[in-house]
Amino acid sequence: MIPTPILVGNQIYHTSDYGAGNTLLTLTETGTGRLTAESVYHLSDKTMRNHHGGVVLLDGVIYGFTKANGGVWMAQDLQTGETLWEEKIRGNRSGSITLADGRLYCYNDKQGSVILVSPSRNGWSPQGELTLPEKTSLQRGSGAIWTHPVVADQMLIVRDQDLIYAYDIAQ
Repeated sequence: MIPTPILVGNQIYHTSDYGAGNTLLTLTETGTGRLTAESVYHLSDKTMRNHHGGVVLLDGVIYGFTKANGGVWMAQDLQTGETLWEEKIRGNRSGSITLADGRLYCYNDKQGSVILVSPSRNGWSPQGELTLPEKTSLQRGSGAIWTHPVVADQMLIVRDQDLIYAYDIAQ
């Protein structure tokens, strides 16, 4: 799986699992219509190694789920690559994330739970949680819940294979 890169000005951030880690590149036009890429950092050990759930950027901080350290939610400083914090949610090996209205929606792959988190450089700050009332009975093989949560028209939409749920988040 390939998470979507994040483009900020003339910089591009990318993360992936399978030992790839994450990287921040600065792109510069050479004047001949070509670009050069200079590495700001490339980290591959105990850092953001997002498998499939994507990452989001807010106020200079990357948020997402990393396979490093047994699988944790984490925040990473975009410019330095420094890990700001990590949060382990037992039983989950991955998760997907959405940012809407200044809030993080963190969807856990095994529990089928979505945790509403206030973004912060200083630590995990959960504001609420919901768990799917029912999970799919379809065979997953070695998979889990890999769909991304979606927020549209003040509704949180989450899916697990053949099941889809919509929650009013207007309040």
